Order: sequence, then C-alpha cells, then structure tokens
Amino acid sequence: MHDKLLQFQRNDVWTLVPRPEGEHIIGTKWIFRNKTNEEGNVIRNKARLVAQGYSQMEGVDYDETFAQEDGELIVAQVYVDDIIFGSTKDELAHSFSKLIQAKFEISMIGELTHFLGLQIRQQDSGKSVDSSIYRRMIGRLLYLTASRPDISYNMGVYARYQANPKESHMIILKRIIKYVKTTANFSMWYSKDTNDVLVGYSKANWAGNADDRKSILGDCFYVGNNLLSWMSTKQNSISLSTVETEYITAGSCCTQLLWMQKLLIDYGIR
Repeated sequence: MHDKLLQFQRNDVWTLVPRPEGEHIIGTKWIFRNKTNEEGNVIRNKARLVAQGYSQMEGVDYDETFAQEDGELIVAQVYVDDIIFGSTKDELAHSFSKLIQAKFEISMIGELTHFLGLQIRQQDSGKSVDSSIYRRMIGRLLYLTASRPDISYNMGVYARYQANPKESHMIILKRIIKYVKTTANFSMWYSKDTNDVLVGYSKANWAGNADDRKSILGDCFYVGNNLLSWMSTKQNSISLSTVETEYITAGSCCTQLLWMQKLLIDYGIR
C-alpha cells in the first residue's frame, strides 16, 4: 500500500482540493492479491486502490465523482491497468501523462511468464552478431526495394530483428544478397505479337508461415504471353485444411481476374 501511495505522490497524479458544496462522496477501498510464478511460489504482493463503484447513481455521478482519502479531492475517474487515479478537470491532460508514466513504472516486473492463464517461455538463444553491421545491411537492402519489390516482404520481416540480431538472421540476409546478385540481369520480355486472352494462375501452400500458421498464396496473370500482374501474400484467415486453402486461393484469383477483365474492357481490350 505504501509503495502504491508513493507512486501516486512521486508522479503527481492528483491534487487535494476542498469538496464542493453538496457533492456526493464515492468511497475507496484496497484490494490485495498475490502474484505467483509457474511453480506457484509468490513472487509479488499487489495492492489496488479502487473506487466503490456500486455506490454511484446513474445520471448523477457516473461521469464526475468524488472520493475520500486522507483529505478531500475531486476525482475524474480514469482506469489505467489496475489503478484508479484522480485529478481536477483543469489538470487532466497533465495527469494523463503522469498516469502513463506511473503505469510503466509499476508494470516493469521482468520477462513475461504468464498471460491469460498460459505459461510463456521465451526462447531466443541464438548466437548474437554485430548489430551495427546488420543494420547497415538492412538499410542498403531496404533502399534496394524501390527497384526490387520481390524482396520487400523478406526485408520487412528481417528488419524487425535489428535490436538483437542473431546468426540465423545474418545467414538469411546474406542469402538475400546472393539472390539479388544472381538475378541482377533477369528481366521480363513483353511481346507485341501475342493474343489478348486473359489467363490467371494461382497456387498456395498450407500453413506456410511458421509464425502464425497462415497459408501463403501466389498469383500471376497474363494477357497472351505477357505477364500483367503478380503477387505473393498471406491469407487473411488460418485454414484448417489444404482444401480450405485452395478454395480461398481460387476465390481470390477469380476476384482478381474479374477486376482485370473489367479494367481491360475500359481500355477497349476484350
């Protein structure tokens, strides 16, 4: 309780003022609980100071209420994490910034081990590499995506690990550089002498993304022999079978074909 009150005092989250004449008082109470680890051992004692909301009356004091502490104060109720703080109306903006600061200070209890009843075990035990070199490589490859959109997705993924890159991430970056080097002279040939038949090809794998188990689909569309459009993206939902994955992929492909057919008609190509 003393730690919680010291947090309030240090972060200046409320101001004691005289109670306005005839205003209703909302009481407060302390709620206590123990925080345990996966072995069931108590690792922290927690205390919450909350308003007794059951004494409020709808249409009277739901929006602006008053609480009794060691002195009297006007309370504008704000729920942040597990604490209710108060301040005068004129100082709410100041209090909100203090609330956020207090919330982060109170919540810094180490690595996440439990969440919604689930045990969390974080594993990132790979061998670390020089982060400055990794960031320089990421920066150059991100600049290259302006002319090489085929590496955009990969670069978006591996740019997330710049703070603490591992050897496995560096290996992938070198593989991307090798891919760029070996395909630098590749190009697409667009032939004038071809037909005007619109054709689409589509393929998907099942649960191809290891992180969220979503399937990855690829489409490409031709007018005659000329490649007109292509894409590779994750499906929005998680498929429970390969049949469901292929059904979603076929639907996406048909949607693109119908849109492109209408677009070509607008340009006079049937």
